[in-house]
Amino acid sequence: MDLSYDNKNSALWVYLSGRAPDYVSLELMHDLLAVDEIAENTLTSAHNVKSTDINFRIMASKRAGIFSLGGDLATFRDLIRDGDRRGLIEYATTAIDAIWSNIRNTAYDDGVTTVALVQGEAQGGGFEAALSAHVLVAEKGAMFGFPEALFGMFPGMGGFQLLSARTSKECAKRLIGSTERYSAEMLYEMGVVDGEGQGHANVKRVDGITNSRKHR
Repeated sequence: MDLSYDNKNSALWVYLSGRAPDYVSLELMHDLLAVDEIAENTLTSAHNVKSTDINFRIMASKRAGIFSLGGDLATFRDLIRDGDRRGLIEYATTAIDAIWSNIRNTAYDDGVTTVALVQGEAQGGGFEAALSAHVLVAEKGAMFGFPEALFGMFPGMGGFQLLSARTSKECAKRLIGSTERYSAEMLYEMGVVDGEGQGHANVKRVDGITNSRKHR
């Protein structure tokens, strides 16, 4: 991950760098859970600010065309083949912890708004990660989906609950039961995406987004 602090907007940017895998590995989730501690020890001290001075924490990706492609299917295959139930449970619980941490934003004061900026593909667990942010901004052309059904799986890290908080339960069921890819524009019309268009420009006016649309 690459971290940077925007002093003007009191925003901590958390970028998934080109060194990160396109999928959600166990190691990546542990790193994400440690982001707040890393920021406290490095970026915040370097800018002479406290973690409580941070108003926004924004997750984005520097990988061209990819926000996140979701679960680590190769690891799932190996763990299932080896009958490693403990390994599967560790992956699942760590994913839940990462999602819950973003929703609750436990590291900072309650005034911090978490933001996901999606540019490119956000599939499966990557889509769920974006949904866990308080505000979801998608650049024009970004695509979302839940391909789990193709692998005999389902979005079990909170997909239905996170979608239901943004749109109707009927719409949420339709989205998680389909293997189709949905554009940012389509999800904006459904109420799932809070802002779509030019990603960084929308993030810069995130206050307007949170005030003009129902804040979740």
